[in-house]
Amino acid sequence: MHFSEVFVILVWTTQKYGRSERESVKKHLTLQTKFILTFSVTILVTFVFFLAGSAYTQKKQMERELAEKAKVMAAEMDAVWEFITINQDRINYTSDGVYEFKGLYCSLAGKSVGELFSRDQDYQFHYTNLNPRNPQDEPDAFEREALELLLQDRELSSVYRFDEYEGNQVFRYVAPLSVLDGCLACHGEPYGERDVTGYPKEGWKLGDIGGAISIIVPLDIHWKNFTDNLWQEVAFFSLLIVVIGLMLYFFVYRLVLGPLHILETAVQELRGGNWKVQAYIPENHKEMSQLARYFNEMAVQLRGLYEHLEEQVEDRTSELKALNRVLEETNDQLKKENRSKSDFLAVMTHELRTPLTSIITFTEFLLENEAAHPEEENDTLHRIEQNGKRLLETINNTLAIFRLEADEMKLSLETVDIYDLINELEEWAEPLALKKNIRLSMQVDKNVPLFNADYEMLYHTLENLLGNALKFTEENGQVSLRAAFLPEACRIRLSVRDTGIGIAKEYQEAVFDKFVQMDASASKRYNGSGLGLTLVKNWTKLHGGTVAVESEPGKGSTFTVEIPSDLQEEGEQNGNEDHGSGR
Repeated sequence: MHFSEVFVILVWTTQKYGRSERESVKKHLTLQTKFILTFSVTILVTFVFFLAGSAYTQKKQMERELAEKAKVMAAEMDAVWEFITINQDRINYTSDGVYEFKGLYCSLAGKSVGELFSRDQDYQFHYTNLNPRNPQDEPDAFEREALELLLQDRELSSVYRFDEYEGNQVFRYVAPLSVLDGCLACHGEPYGERDVTGYPKEGWKLGDIGGAISIIVPLDIHWKNFTDNLWQEVAFFSLLIVVIGLMLYFFVYRLVLGPLHILETAVQELRGGNWKVQAYIPENHKEMSQLARYFNEMAVQLRGLYEHLEEQVEDRTSELKALNRVLEETNDQLKKENRSKSDFLAVMTHELRTPLTSIITFTEFLLENEAAHPEEENDTLHRIEQNGKRLLETINNTLAIFRLEADEMKLSLETVDIYDLINELEEWAEPLALKKNIRLSMQVDKNVPLFNADYEMLYHTLENLLGNALKFTEENGQVSLRAAFLPEACRIRLSVRDTGIGIAKEYQEAVFDKFVQMDASASKRYNGSGLGLTLVKNWTKLHGGTVAVESEPGKGSTFTVEIPSDLQEEGEQNGNEDHGSGR
C-alpha cells in the first residue's frame, strides 16, 4: 500500500461519523481516554508523515546514487566508443599505407564490451537510435521517449527514472552519443552513400546526436537496502515515541489524572451524603492542591448548610402555607370585587344605554323635519345626535372589552355568505362615505366559499375598520374592502384600504392596545375612545385569526384580517378528534 493511501484512509476514518455522532462520543469519554486518543492520533499522523517523508527522501537519494553510477558506466562505455573512433584509421590501414577494412568499428566494439561487462552482472547495456541500422538496436518506448527529449533539449545530459521492465522494477538511464570526426566516414555526408560496411550513410554532421547508450539497472538489492533502512528508521521512531509516550503519560497521570481521580472520588462521596469528606492532594501539586482546598472549604460550607436545611425548609413551608392562605383569601376577595364590578357595569350600561338610545331616537325624529326648526336649533340637534351616538359606541365598546377580559364572550358560529355581509356593510357605510364624497368600493373574489364564523362579531370587526377608514380619510378620498380566499392556508382574508392620514411606524405595533391613539392632535380632531382596534384584535383572535396593518403617513393604511375558513364548534372539534378525522 502506498503511503498516500494510508494517509487517505486515516482522513476517511476521522470523517466517517457526522458531527453529532462525534459530539455524542466526546461527552462519554474520560479525560484519560481523551488524552490517550489525542496522543495516539497525533503520533499516528506524525508517524505517517515521517514515514512518507523518509521514504520519499531515501527514494530520491537512491535515484541520485543510481544516476551517478549509471553516468560513470555510460562515460566508460562512451570512452570505448570514442577510442575505436579515434583509432579507426590505424586499425584499417596496413603499415604500408594500404586501406584494409578489418570489420572492427565503434558500434561493434561498444556492444562487445557491454556484453563482457554484463557477463557477471544483471546490468544491461543497449546502443540505440531512432533509425537504427540493425533491428536489434530498435529503441523501446522509454528509450524512444528519452531520445526525443534529448533531441529537443541539447543541454539535457541524460534521462532517467524508475520504471518497469520485463515485469521487474528497474532503474532506466539513457545518455546521448555525440557524432565525432571519426563517425563521419561511415555516417556523415553525402546522405545515402554506401559506407565500407555496405550501409547507406545517415548524413550526420559533427556534434549531432547519433544515438544513445541505454543502461538498465535491476533494483532488487537496492530495494532491499531501501526497505531495510526504512524499517530501521521506523523501529527507531517507534521506540522513541513509546518512550516519550510513557514519560508523558507518567507525568500527566501523576500531576493531573491522579489528583483529578482523588477529587472525583471525593465528589462522589459528597453526592452520596458524606458531608465530612475531605480531599487530600500533596502540596507539590500546586494547582491541584489549591483546587482540593477549595473543594474542602466548599464541603464544610455545604455541611453547615445541610445541618440547618431541614429547619429552614420547615420554616419556609410554614411561611408558604400562610402565604397561600392569604393568597386564597385575596383571590376570593378579588373574585367578589370582580363580580361586583361586572354587575355594576352591566347595570350602569343598561341604565345608560336605555335613556341614551331614547335621546338619539327623539333627536333623529326631530331632525326628520329640519325645515320646521331654526338653523341654530338644527345644529344643536345634530351635535346631540353625534355625541349621543359616540357615547353609545363608547359604552358598547367598553362593555365588550369587559366581557372579553372576563372571558364571557364566546363565538356563536354560523354559516356566513360573504356577499350578505358585504352588502349589509355597504348599506351602513355608503351614507357616511357620501357625506365626505369618499369613493367606496367593495370587492369579493369569485373563489370565496361559505364559511363558519360569528356573523355579528365579524360584522362589527369590519364595521370598526371601515368606520376608522372613513373617519381618517379626507374628502374625495378612497376606501375599499376586499374579501379573498387563500386555499393553501384555508383562510379568509379581509382587507380594508384607505387613502387617509396613515399611521407612523412607531405607533403601528401599539395601535391595537387599549386607549391608544396615534397622537393628541388626532384624538382632538377625529375623536374616539381608542377601543375599536383593540376589539378588532380580540374578536379576530377568538376566531383563531390574525390582524395586521401596513401604513405610511400621508398615503393611507391597509388593515388585513385573516380567519380560518374551516372553523367548527367546540363539540364538533372534539368529536372529530375522537374519531381521528380532524384537520
